[in-house]
Amino acid sequence: MISSIINKISDFNPRILNYIVDYLFVWSYEDNDNNFRDNYNKYKYLRAMPKPGTTTTLAQGFRKNKAIKYVIIDSSVTKIGIGSFEYATNIKIIVIPKSVKIIEGLAFSDILRLKQIYIGKNVEHIKDKAIRYCIELKSIKLPQKLKSIGDYCFESNTDLEYIEIPCQIEEINEYLFYRCHKLKEIKIPNSIKKIGKGAFNSCSDLKSIIIPNSVKKIYGSMFYNCNSLNYIHIPNSIEKIDPWCFSKCENIINITLPIKFKGVLKFIEEEKMTFI
Repeated sequence: MISSIINKISDFNPRILNYIVDYLFVWSYEDNDNNFRDNYNKYKYLRAMPKPGTTTTLAQGFRKNKAIKYVIIDSSVTKIGIGSFEYATNIKIIVIPKSVKIIEGLAFSDILRLKQIYIGKNVEHIKDKAIRYCIELKSIKLPQKLKSIGDYCFESNTDLEYIEIPCQIEEINEYLFYRCHKLKEIKIPNSIKKIGKGAFNSCSDLKSIIIPNSVKKIYGSMFYNCNSLNYIHIPNSIEKIDPWCFSKCENIINITLPIKFKGVLKFIEEEKMTFI
């Protein structure tokens, strides 16, 4: 029921959202007091908010909560702090409002049952390891105003199948999609200037990738153990390719590569590739 209701929210319309919250969700603010923690541990539906009159940052008051299943972040929140919902393993749906601009590191890490996360349109920064080890999350829609995504941010989201990088992002950070085994497709915009070390390491279902002309270097282990990868386009803008970046990519059939690199790299000698 709650999933179908939330799916109808248009840009987190406050009137609709407030109606849903008033009907289903308990209003709770974070507090380290044990009595308060005991009280909210019995609720499945939560509207999460900072302690009134103190801050607009949501801290760690809901960390390791095993009872909560559905979370709506209150519109008073502008920043979701480090580890806010880390290890709250049974949460299924999270709605982040447009008031939020920053999601700090580990904010939604290790939420093993998370199936859907709605990220508000004004989020600009998602920090290191913020949404990792969410093993049932199949897709993430990133807001167009997003400017940066931290290292290891989506690590080990093993069911993640598709993601589109917004056009304001200039860097795909280190190990961003590490061990996203089911990632089949990723759209990389021309705004990307750097793809960090190990960014797609062990994305075992990734079949093809096109690196945009804005990228100048391919770092080590970037595609390590991408054993389903069969096509890759490397543009003429590339100035350096680190060794072993394609190690254990046994199924590469076609690769477009700048002439200056043909016959030079060890991975070309080790893997049977057809240049086109």
